[in-house]
Amino acid sequence: MDAFVVRASVPVVSFRPYLSRDYQDTYPVPPPATAFGMLLSLCGIAEAGRPDFGNTELAIMVDRVREPSPVLRRLRRDSSDDQRHGRVGYRPDYQELILGLRVWIAVRQGDAARDLADCARDALKRPERLDRYGALSLGESTFLVDEISVFDSAPRSGISLRPDGAGSLTLPVWVDYQDPKRTRLQRFSLEARVFSEDDFVQVGPGG
Repeated sequence: MDAFVVRASVPVVSFRPYLSRDYQDTYPVPPPATAFGMLLSLCGIAEAGRPDFGNTELAIMVDRVREPSPVLRRLRRDSSDDQRHGRVGYRPDYQELILGLRVWIAVRQGDAARDLADCARDALKRPERLDRYGALSLGESTFLVDEISVFDSAPRSGISLRPDGAGSLTLPVWVDYQDPKRTRLQRFSLEARVFSEDDFVQVGPGG
């Protein structure tokens, strides 16, 4: 498998499903669109530059699927009355968190105009040249990446995220912030095996 592979360690993280409402559950693994966003942030690529990397190919693996921990948090919940009066409303709600996530992300150019793997490689090799700000996170800004490193290849064992039309996970592979109707979802399953060619998915707006 010819791809650039990075491993990210995240002490506390949550991947809120696309259609979650009050109870904020979590996907067991980062969606491709989330992993893609982290790599763009690593490289200091702003939203305006994101289309240049559309149709990048990613494959995702975790060391194991962890049981989420539910916690009670004070979360923003603006009611209609709050919105009318310009107030910010908060209330306690449950959220599921994953602790001690380790995820491997394999990256290759695919049909993208620019090579995200080259950008990520340069960012990790020469971070002093980056034009970016803020800490690196996986998903929400509070879920900070503790460590990110380059690997010569994928690990020999783990749980791979496999594109599967009959799979039980429906994950975003491209998020359109201007027009949510153009956000693209795809179905996946989790399988205990090494990375293979079948695990790569195109992260982009599609046809």
